[in-house]
Amino acid sequence: MQRVRPGLVFFRPGTSRAYKRRRIAFAVVLATASASLVWPVYAAFSAARPFVFGLPLSLAWIVTWQIIMMSASIWLYRSE
Repeated sequence: MQRVRPGLVFFRPGTSRAYKRRRIAFAVVLATASASLVWPVYAAFSAARPFVFGLPLSLAWIVTWQIIMMSASIWLYRSE
């Protein structure tokens, strides 16, 4: 019978370091992107002008972070 450790366990014992690094890097990118789309950070980029690639700055900010999150998801999928 295995002994259950108290507290949160994010990875099973014996998980490779590369796997852990990829998962932690993805979690950091996801948390940064999520934080960038809510009030304290987004308020700095909520102006209608200037235009970035024909989009208002506020929309370009959202689209940029969506592209970053999608790229991170594809990278995580391909790294398996």
